[in-house]
Amino acid sequence: MRAFWKRREREVLKERLGIRGPLADLAEVPTTRPLVETIEIERGASRAASISRVAEELRRRDEEVVELFKMVASPVGQATMPIHLRRGGEDAFVEVETGPWERKTVRDILKTAAVLRSSEYSGATFEVLSAYPLPEEVRYFCGRSPAALLQLDLVCYADPAKAEACGKAFRNAVRRRWGLDLDYDPEELPLVEELLLAVLGEEIGSGSSSGS
Repeated sequence: MRAFWKRREREVLKERLGIRGPLADLAEVPTTRPLVETIEIERGASRAASISRVAEELRRRDEEVVELFKMVASPVGQATMPIHLRRGGEDAFVEVETGPWERKTVRDILKTAAVLRSSEYSGATFEVLSAYPLPEEVRYFCGRSPAALLQLDLVCYADPAKAEACGKAFRNAVRRRWGLDLDYDPEELPLVEELLLAVLGEEIGSGSSSGS
């Protein structure tokens, strides 16, 4: 799975636009900026308390906070989304991390993204607020590029020891995204290759831009 994803060249913001304290001053920060650039998370702080503080700040910015700790379910599992918002009639979800990015933390976030993208909220915005710089892998998979979405379909099955489950997951992803029912006949290999190259080619052609 990691062999597919393309590293971005976006650098983590090193200064918080003059932000003082764990939350930005509403008067100083334009609400059109991504939340990761306008809300600072305190390192080592209680995650639950930080989620509540972020929710309070979002309400102060006239954001519509629908629910805290919302359970989202999909065919690949369940995930608890700390903050559920509605923006312009569309759903958005915010994750909050106060600790350093261990490998397990990254895997957990990727699974959360995979659950979200295969749920009824598949088109929702997903933002991660972190006390530490976001790993590029997390930035990438929180986006909605075709390549990222395809790989998220497989992230919960990326275990070489479970080849059958991996193959089934890929078959389901192809059926869902392209309406094709693969039998894994040798004659189908060129088609599979063409589909993968088309997705990855679109990713490369888009340059270093990404969305969330």
